[in-house]
Amino acid sequence: MLFSILVAFSINPWVSYITTKNIDLNEPHPVKKESRFDVRKLYLKFMNYFINDDKKSNRNRKLFKATFWISLVLVMVLPIYF
Repeated sequence: MLFSILVAFSINPWVSYITTKNIDLNEPHPVKKESRFDVRKLYLKFMNYFINDDKKSNRNRKLFKATFWISLVLVMVLPIYF
């Protein structure tokens, strides 16, 4: 279980970064005309919210980390309590 968490939070984001680092959000992507949904653009918009080097992104990262770890502890402890 610990190895799975290690892979999910270290290797998967690294591979995602490597595979999407040359994507330009303004560049048109050849997609079928009936579908305007592009997962890569959505992922990059979400990650840029946390990755930028400004103060707001730093605060967002800290808030996300705190929320994640508190949620994880609650998920592990609450079944024991109930």
